[in-house]
Amino acid sequence: TLQPKHTCGRAFNNKRAKSTWIAKVLIKKMKATYVDMSIKDITDDIRANYSTGITSSRAWRAKKLAKQVVDGDFVQQYSQLWSYVVELKDRSPINSCLIRVERPSIEVIPRFGSFYMCLEGPKTTFKKACKPLIGVDGCHLKSKFGGQLLIVIGRDPNDQYMPIAFVVIEIETKETWRWFLNLLFEDIGSVETNK
Repeated sequence: TLQPKHTCGRAFNNKRAKSTWIAKVLIKKMKATYVDMSIKDITDDIRANYSTGITSSRAWRAKKLAKQVVDGDFVQQYSQLWSYVVELKDRSPINSCLIRVERPSIEVIPRFGSFYMCLEGPKTTFKKACKPLIGVDGCHLKSKFGGQLLIVIGRDPNDQYMPIAFVVIEIETKETWRWFLNLLFEDIGSVETNK
């Protein structure tokens, strides 16, 4: 029999709202505004926008899946860093790449310490065409492993900024800046050699 008016309440709990579907919804939000949503925010957002109640464990799994897609798999990316350096050296022997690892003893697996890179194009452009003046800056990396990015820039003849070299380090200290700038001056030389 047909009953046109329903008196039953809406059922919010939907077992078909899997974490993969929720992750697809979160990916769009994370890419648009890189805001780290809490589990409560996720459950409230899904309830408000899709009229579906989800458990906190399902929201946690969805958040984990979405972060993997948006940020990428950092462990896999760091493990491919050595292959990246080899490929850069194969393409041009003038490219300068250096990876430092920390390994207190032979029994301990090597741990990423820092990464320096100065490519052929910016290096030769700075030597031949840029003003003998550099700018330095640093910023925090907001990823699973954290760290900091230090960069050196120059000004080309059109007064445009050009990145010359950069380094990824764990902590910004005088020693890491000294190490970075020593490697840079080995690559580009001093002001006297550029004249």
